[in-house]
Amino acid sequence: MTIAKSKVEERARSTNWRVLTALYLCGSMFAGGCGGDAPSVDASGGNAGASTGGGAGNDGSGAMAGASAGGDGGSHSGGGQVNTGGTGGGQNSGGGTGGAPASCGNSTVEAGEDCDDGDESVTCNENCTSSTCGDEITNETAGEDCDDGDESVTCNENCTSSTCGDEITNETAGEDCDDANSEDRDDCVACSSAFCGDGIRNQGFQNPEEQWVFPNEACDTGGDSVNCDEDCTIRECGDNHWNTVAEECDDGNEDNGDGCSENCEVEL
Repeated sequence: MTIAKSKVEERARSTNWRVLTALYLCGSMFAGGCGGDAPSVDASGGNAGASTGGGAGNDGSGAMAGASAGGDGGSHSGGGQVNTGGTGGGQNSGGGTGGAPASCGNSTVEAGEDCDDGDESVTCNENCTSSTCGDEITNETAGEDCDDGDESVTCNENCTSSTCGDEITNETAGEDCDDANSEDRDDCVACSSAFCGDGIRNQGFQNPEEQWVFPNEACDTGGDSVNCDEDCTIRECGDNHWNTVAEECDDGNEDNGDGCSENCEVEL
């Protein structure tokens, strides 16, 4: 009778110990409380995480898995130790093997980064992509004034600021040419190709090296005017150019009685 009683008491103590242990584990290791399904043991002896609110993975095979949404360990199947790898997703990564990549700027090239020099450098942008003119990221360390991805009104194709006189013809900015000078006697004036009728008197220019001569304009008013013909010559009655602004006619002579007088007036 005494022996039987001892066995009953021993079983009771064992049962109490198991209950206390289960309550302790439930309260301290599962953030989701005890309302969910009881944890099961996977093939490697580890405890699978609860379906919500999993805890952090511990050392050893079969560590406790994280929540299904990507907890600290892994999802459901039993992730490994945090940051050391396991079947489940790593901390903050929500998937893949191992821990999450460190943030850009830690001087270590992580997954998804082309480079990481800790900050903007000549070859690496601040967002850890390789720096190149045309990437639409202005990298001042690399000497870029701007980067619009291509030539724009304010930015040249080589990522320098566009301005007339920089010796870079920026057609998007309306430049025909850019000879980097303010000379009004050559074929490029104010970044526009010079021509008779542009309203700028080009006084002619000879380049001894290239042996070319830019025509000398006597005047240029952008068309006929009182004193200037549209061909950029001084207006003169009898020059055989009818200047519609200053003349009624011009027959190329100074004779009267032929329908156009010597003053370039129509004779009746």
